Amino acid sequence: MAKQNYNALRVMSYNCRGYNAYKREYLSRMIKTCDIMYIQEHWLCTEQIGQLRDVSADFHVIGASGFDNKEVLRGRPYGGTAILWRKGMDVFIDNIETHSKRVTALHMYDNMNINLLLVNVYMPCDTTDEERDEFSFVLSVISSLIDNYPDAMVILGRRFQC
Repeated sequence: MAKQNYNALRVMSYNCRGYNAYKREYLSRMIKTCDIMYIQEHWLCTEQIGQLRDVSADFHVIGASGFDNKEVLRGRPYGGTAILWRKGMDVFIDNIETHSKRVTALHMYDNMNINLLLVNVYMPCDTTDEERDEFSFVLSVISSLIDNYPDAMVILGRRFQC
C-alpha cells in the first residue's frame, strides 16, 4: 500500500441520528472519501458499537455509547460517538479512556512527524442546571485531553448545536 500523505488527511464528521441499514449504506459511500470519520448520535449501546465495522472492512472503529446499558430506556436511545480510521494508515493508535459517555478520543502518531489528538464529542443541549453542569464537565474532559497531549494537533469532531 502507498504511504499515506498526511498533508492531505481527509476527515469527515457526521451526525447520523441513529444507525440503521439506510445509514450504513450512506456511510459506506461517504467513508470512501475520507481517512477518518467522526460519527455522533449513533444511538447504539456499548455491545452494538461493533456494528459500525459494517460500514467498511477497511476501517477500524472505537466508540462510546450515549447511555448506560443498565438503565431501562423509555423512548428511543440517544447519543453516542465513534471514530473510524483507515486500516492502511502507517501510524500508532492509543485509545484514550475519557470516562465520559459523550467523548471518544484517540492519539494517532508515528516516529516521524504525525502527532494527532482525535476527539469526537456529543455535547448536551438542554438548558437545565444538570445539562449545564454536564456541558461544563465535557468541556473539562476536552481541556484535560489537550493538556495531556500538548504537542499534538487536535482534530475535534463534534455535535454542539441542538
